[in-house]
Amino acid sequence: VAVVDLPFGKGQRFQIGNGILNNILGGWTISFTGTYSSGALALLNAPFTYPQWGFEYGRKRVNIVNGKPIRTNVSRGDLDPRDLTKRWWTTDFFTIPGTLELGSGPIYITELRDPNVYSENMGFIKRTRITETVNIELRGELFNIFNRTNFGIGGAPIRPNVADTNPTTGRFGVANGPRSGARLGQMALKINF
Repeated sequence: VAVVDLPFGKGQRFQIGNGILNNILGGWTISFTGTYSSGALALLNAPFTYPQWGFEYGRKRVNIVNGKPIRTNVSRGDLDPRDLTKRWWTTDFFTIPGTLELGSGPIYITELRDPNVYSENMGFIKRTRITETVNIELRGELFNIFNRTNFGIGGAPIRPNVADTNPTTGRFGVANGPRSGARLGQMALKINF
């Protein structure tokens, strides 16, 4: 988070002698917030094939296949919920345990994460003094200013469907839609007295 008052205008480092220019160039504040995070951990649950007697709090683990990669080579920018060939995760790094078997995989796998999240927001405020006690404040805010698409894979909470791994029709590892909206802006005008 950063908030900066631009140093132009009356009472600032760069003073402007002309009253009209002072009202135009002075009184600006710019703010910025950014979110940069690794993707959320996903939890793989195998379908229940035994009575639910409270094992692992109602969970059944999968079996991990040694030597198989979890991530594909698809970049986060190439993900497309409509294209089943662009998967974030591979579909063959685990197997589903048989009937009355318990899986051996860990509860969480470090590499099994949603794509990274990137988002930037900016705000602009222009304050113009009319009299000693009255000023006008024009404010503009832009959310997701660079219009980044942040896709989710497993839903919320992130629990992808492990039975949906068919390479041609299954959606396991395919983006399920954006986690954040498109660029959005708003403006407001306020009179302070």
